[in-house]
Amino acid sequence: MSLNVSIGAGEELHLRGAMEGRVILTIGLGIEIVFDRGQLVALHDQASVALRDVDLVAAADERLDVVSDAAAYARTAAGRALRQAESARSHDDAERVRVAARAAIAAADAANAAVEAAVEAMLTAEDATDKVVAAVAAGEDTGTAGRIPHLV
Repeated sequence: MSLNVSIGAGEELHLRGAMEGRVILTIGLGIEIVFDRGQLVALHDQASVALRDVDLVAAADERLDVVSDAAAYARTAAGRALRQAESARSHDDAERVRVAARAAIAAADAANAAVEAAVEAMLTAEDATDKVVAAVAAGEDTGTAGRIPHLV
């Protein structure tokens, strides 16, 4: 089974025990999801890891913003330096400024490449996770639950 539901930030969630070892998650006023005890225990066991993952992704996203901002700043500084090189008093001064500007541009390029690589790695990891979940779900449909189909 596959179902994707996005729950709004203000939507109320309630979890309650029920008869026959069931647990009911109520979303808002009209949606109920029923779990058995084992499923809820599995979710409980995964919750701290999932929350850590959320924090890691948020920290990485924040770091990417900082790196991207630094790259933009480096490019701005390089542009300013190149303009200053044009009005430098001596050839040596102009060359030092040009070298610094090229270094700033190289740093900006490296920072942008790092941001792109990090985003690509995050997307690759998310895609791989989706494929594993789909493979496990396919195993449930074929009676090979919990095993990756091509390894069965």
